[in-house]
Amino acid sequence: MVSKFMLQLFRPTMILLLSLASSIACRKAGLLDNKKPIEVYSVRPLVAHSGELISVSGAHFDEDVTLSFAGKPLSDVQVLSSQMIEGRMPKLIRRGKDQLSLTRNGIELSKTVYYAGDAGDYPLVTLDPSAICSDQAFYNAEGQLKEGTRTCLTETKSDCSQEGDTDCIVSGSLVAVETQGLAPKVLTGYSVAGVAGTASAGSYVACTAANQSGCIATSSYRTMDLSNASAMTDLTSNNFQSSLASNTNFEFWDSTGTRHQASGSNQLVPGSIKAGITLFAVNGAFPSASYPLPSASVTADLESATFAAKIKSNSPFEYWTSDGSYQSGSGDADIDGANIKDGISIFGSTGTLTAEGLTCPYSSQASCEANSACQWVSNSCRINPWNIRIGSVVAGVSGSLKLNCRDRANSSIFNSDAMPPGTSGTTSGTTIHWWDTLDDYNNNGAFPSSTVSSWSSDTDCDRNVWRDMTTDGSCDSANEDCLVQDKISGLIWSESYPVSGSAAATTAKDWSQAVLHCDSLVYGGASDWRLPAKKELMAAFVHGLRSLGYNGTGTQRAAGSLDNNGYFIGDVDSLFWSATTVSDATSDARVVYNGGTAAIAKSSTNQVICVRP
Repeated sequence: MVSKFMLQLFRPTMILLLSLASSIACRKAGLLDNKKPIEVYSVRPLVAHSGELISVSGAHFDEDVTLSFAGKPLSDVQVLSSQMIEGRMPKLIRRGKDQLSLTRNGIELSKTVYYAGDAGDYPLVTLDPSAICSDQAFYNAEGQLKEGTRTCLTETKSDCSQEGDTDCIVSGSLVAVETQGLAPKVLTGYSVAGVAGTASAGSYVACTAANQSGCIATSSYRTMDLSNASAMTDLTSNNFQSSLASNTNFEFWDSTGTRHQASGSNQLVPGSIKAGITLFAVNGAFPSASYPLPSASVTADLESATFAAKIKSNSPFEYWTSDGSYQSGSGDADIDGANIKDGISIFGSTGTLTAEGLTCPYSSQASCEANSACQWVSNSCRINPWNIRIGSVVAGVSGSLKLNCRDRANSSIFNSDAMPPGTSGTTSGTTIHWWDTLDDYNNNGAFPSSTVSSWSSDTDCDRNVWRDMTTDGSCDSANEDCLVQDKISGLIWSESYPVSGSAAATTAKDWSQAVLHCDSLVYGGASDWRLPAKKELMAAFVHGLRSLGYNGTGTQRAAGSLDNNGYFIGDVDSLFWSATTVSDATSDARVVYNGGTAAIAKSSTNQVICVRP
């Protein structure tokens, strides 16, 4: 019988890779009390012997939690804290993987653990028998006793010490050589690997100049195959530049004697080369009077000498970018001192406009006159209603800020007039009650549209809570930087995986990449972007963020609205990273999905959306 304790005889050294397949099985059942459901994070060790102590880390453990493995209870179970519980493995007949289960109040969670029998038993190995020496016995992952099939070297050999040695270990400057047929390839008087040469040297001498024959090629004068030479022009130093500047074909050979052929380009002319640059003796002259930029017309050029005058005129002008792209535009005659604040100069026009006679704009502002639409409050004009709680009035301004956002309903999915309404799905009700509300996922449909009959509209945070802050006022094309503001929190949100000038994307990144992407982002004219905190992202969903982004169903967006807008969020039903790390598992971070949150490994990939300020 092969010894149980000789894992060290595996030659060459074998790394035992225990492939842990971790699975969590969770039976859905109602809680019998108000305790939080238990959570399981990790189990140590993953390979255990009978009687060995098993430790489980997680959350919400108490004395009601039971531990079992393969259906048998663990002994000496102790709850060390609400995050740690331990017990000793039972003795089983079968070895291999099975489930370690934690149960409380009908809820069961499990993790895969490998049972390795008694401490002095054969080892548990997941490798194929062909990787294990034939004199070793082991248990596989299914608990079956197996023996290795690999033939392992047991005889010790010494290192080779000189050329021609055999039956030794090759190392250092001595290497193995194929000696079959070697002798005719080695000159007489020389030996290689102990094999004496039999070849005779000819009477030829080394080549000393080009175009010689009957000599021995050297590194300076190599062979050149001229069998493929044609009537094509040879490329020489004398015709090099002229050949490159024409469409004529030419041939040449490289240092190994290999023939090549190519042709020049008749586009190598002054009008194709940037002014001030010389290519193969051709002086560039583009752009110039002789070679103007493309699309040039009789429209006046925008120039530095007359820049301010053209900017302050309605007349059209044309100009080009650094890459030669044609541009056109016109100035604005409203750039006039009468339209500019007193003391301010814009393009040479000094402002003369004073506060006298001005009425207040819509927003907080000082130094303006009050009228029927603008009241003075603490020496400032008109308060933004989104700074006032809804239902309140300050200085005649009615508040718009909603602080109690509640869920909506969809009677086609669930609507019950009964009390209690029961747990089975029904749509027989005629009135929308508070128990009929749905989550925003809405069976993967559109955002729920019905409000509870007895609730005030003050609790309905609809799309009016959101403001489209895209430059042109409408997020409706792929290449613009879409920006949306939550008027409740004041936060400004980017499109999904924002890249300035590019369409909203569903590009998934790991947590570190997501943090870096937002931190280094320059988008929508701002650079103070960041990855949102968990509560910020959850609040955005509470305020109706899901109704704005595209969820893959229905029309992509209605013209001029944010409803179901794929230009803003490509897949709103995805998991989105937050910047918040899980406090008791710092290798994990929080993700938010339709307002819910979960802990996910930072190495996994999820969607990215950025926020400011």
